[in-house]
Amino acid sequence: MRLQTVFLLTVLVSSGCSEFIDGRNPSDQKTVPPIAGGSMVVLDEANGVVRAVSISNGQVTLIATLDQSPTAVASDGANIYIVHNGFGTPQSLIWFPMDGGAMASTVFPDGSAPSAVKWFDSRLYILFAGSNSLRVIDQNTASLSTQINLPTQYAYGLAVNSNYIYIADSGSLFDNTDGKLVVLSRADCSIVTQIGPLTNPQAVALDSTGHAYLASTGLWKTTNYTTYAGYYDGGGLVRVNPDWSMDILSNGLQLTGVGYDGGKIYCLDSGAGKSKLGLAVFGTNGMFITNLLPGANLKGMDFHNGNVYLSEGYYGTKAYAVSTNGWSTQMYTLPGTGALIIRK
Repeated sequence: MRLQTVFLLTVLVSSGCSEFIDGRNPSDQKTVPPIAGGSMVVLDEANGVVRAVSISNGQVTLIATLDQSPTAVASDGANIYIVHNGFGTPQSLIWFPMDGGAMASTVFPDGSAPSAVKWFDSRLYILFAGSNSLRVIDQNTASLSTQINLPTQYAYGLAVNSNYIYIADSGSLFDNTDGKLVVLSRADCSIVTQIGPLTNPQAVALDSTGHAYLASTGLWKTTNYTTYAGYYDGGGLVRVNPDWSMDILSNGLQLTGVGYDGGKIYCLDSGAGKSKLGLAVFGTNGMFITNLLPGANLKGMDFHNGNVYLSEGYYGTKAYAVSTNGWSTQMYTLPGTGALIIRK
């Protein structure tokens, strides 16, 4: 698996595709230690570090040191894939084997701003908010699809199933009421439908019956035009049905993340709005079930063995394991946080 992945990206670079510039240098190639099963792999966005946290005892292990602003993480079961937003450093895809070994990277054009990465059925999907585009790497054929330019203003959230690719477009910078969900065919990446308007959608999650759930923060209300301090207002949880109709499940919540597991919808509150729910849990019909960690600014979320695992966002220091049966919570402390994924 590792050799095939590295070969794949080498082919793309050597074929002359200007979208991918080989960022690997044998003289400075890093080696990462193995990540034990039953660990949270947590990105430290502020400090550009990847750490593993043992779920059983909380031991923290340094895995890799990157540049600042690693943004999102995915896994194919053997490798970790991280997209890196840059902020003054190269915007890139970084990958390494979870059993330990060499780390490699591919640099994207400046300003492309990779925002999300997902692995599904031998394909790696990379979403770009700056260039409003999608790239698909197919591991079976070692080929890169033609760059897919999206009808979006800020493509931010991504989810994939066997039939469709779902993209949450958060909308324009100054009028986030023009956001939408863009749905592509997974077969040929053609546009199937566009659904909106939505108020600043940030993330999308899927269930097993063809429904998509979108988390929206609402509009930013500036209270200080010198510092641009303020808060989010409006927003909420929206369900898109298999016939592409839309239902508003909850209004007035400032949500930045969403996940689905075991018949429940798990939403992350931005912490920068009025609702400050932390983790909010709903039924698929929108019925409110509970909320935990009120006031927490959460970003990372993954599910494993009857637990939802969470981590704080930029400049955070905490991760959590929450039982989805009884809602007991265990807290872990580490030097920095961001997106996370579980090494199962």
